[in-house]
Amino acid sequence: MSLKTGSILFGLFAVVWIGLGVIIFNADGFNTGRNNPAAITGKHTLTYQVTGTAQTVSVTLHDSAGGIVQYSNVHLPYNKTYNNYDFWFASILAQNMGGSGSVTVSIIVDGQVVKQSTSSGAYVIAMADYSFY
Repeated sequence: MSLKTGSILFGLFAVVWIGLGVIIFNADGFNTGRNNPAAITGKHTLTYQVTGTAQTVSVTLHDSAGGIVQYSNVHLPYNKTYNNYDFWFASILAQNMGGSGSVTVSIIVDGQVVKQSTSSGAYVIAMADYSFY
């Protein structure tokens, strides 16, 4: 066997072992966000919360099926809870519909606030989003 052939075989051997290592590393659960569907969908309680001093707001959010839902003339505080939220992404925005006041939106996953945003003033928008990955 020539030196060139040996180098090629060693290179192929190294590529195969590295590839197997990557597959085993990911399949073994080390990359838990992608390999554990329970961590992404179906096992979380998600609550959207809107608070503040604004009189009324318009609220737009992702529902548990990934659809976009809008509510008008919402009085604060406002909460919307989904048990077993099964979409990979959550987002909410709330617009102050009056001339003054503040709006705070929060995304709460399993009792923990994971995202929050506040805006103050006339017709301002507070927005928050969260990925389960």
